[in-house]
Amino acid sequence: MDMTTPICAVLFSAMGLNMSKLKLKFKDDSTALSRGMLADILRNKAPFLEELSIKGLPTLVKRSAIFSAKRQYPDLELRKLSFKVHFESPYSPEFLTSLFKSSRKLESLNIGSDGYDVQMMGKQILTSFSEHGNMAALTELTLGKSNSGSKY
Repeated sequence: MDMTTPICAVLFSAMGLNMSKLKLKFKDDSTALSRGMLADILRNKAPFLEELSIKGLPTLVKRSAIFSAKRQYPDLELRKLSFKVHFESPYSPEFLTSLFKSSRKLESLNIGSDGYDVQMMGKQILTSFSEHGNMAALTELTLGKSNSGSKY
């Protein structure tokens, strides 16, 4: 779904405050979601999200911080975060830092791969989480190859 369409605005206006789960799946070259739109969804439109599943994000979104370090990082309600990593299009350190600094209540972190070396790709995410996340809150970590029937 193109996040710039009026139907998305109506959807988030009507349901955003009650939304607890969100799955994002965009192609690398998609223009349907920008960094600013993602920040607005997480901070304002669906501020009580507890589960976020990222199956794919546009490359331009993955290349920069979601939230600006110049402002205070928001205190998101995320408890569960799932990533599907792609070797050709990794998440930038800035993206991961801003996400983890904003997700201090994160209890479950799931990292899946589409067939590439998940350990290599997961290492970047885990390193960022250990440096910028709240390790004391984490109670579940899943690292593995995802398949077509997977939850990632």
